[in-house]
Amino acid sequence: DTTKQLSIKKLPPVLSIQLKRFEHTAQASKIESIVRIPAELDMTPYTTRGLCPAAILIATCCSDGIPAHRYSLFAVVKHVGSLETGHYTAFAKSRGEWYAFDDHTVIQAREAEVLETNTYMAFYIREVPEFSPSMANEARPAAESEPPAAAASGSSQPL
Repeated sequence: DTTKQLSIKKLPPVLSIQLKRFEHTAQASKIESIVRIPAELDMTPYTTRGLCPAAILIATCCSDGIPAHRYSLFAVVKHVGSLETGHYTAFAKSRGEWYAFDDHTVIQAREAEVLETNTYMAFYIREVPEFSPSMANEARPAAESEPPAAAASGSSQPL
């Protein structure tokens, strides 16, 4: 057997996913299927590194120190109405709370409503670890974190 498999080499900071909601065959139609989208998304299985079993344990971060494969949902666009007379609305997350946007109306929304809506587009943001001062010291080589003896004693003579 032969298998063709595609993978993603480098993931973006913001991942946008568009679901096929419109079908254009002999007659155009709107696809109304409910697709439950996840609040958290791990893209590891779809990456080049993720295809190698040993790499899953090793490749948890990319070179900038940010987890390369974990994403959190932060916005959703949905289409309401028919193919001919539809209307777009959106959900967006701000400071941990979800909001529904419909033209000039903005109301608070429940996460369950967002995840189970008739999604047209979903926007995910790559997770960034919380920063702590100890992380800066761990990332810095030992020679940089300790001042030279001459600098510590106040001497201005070259070493």
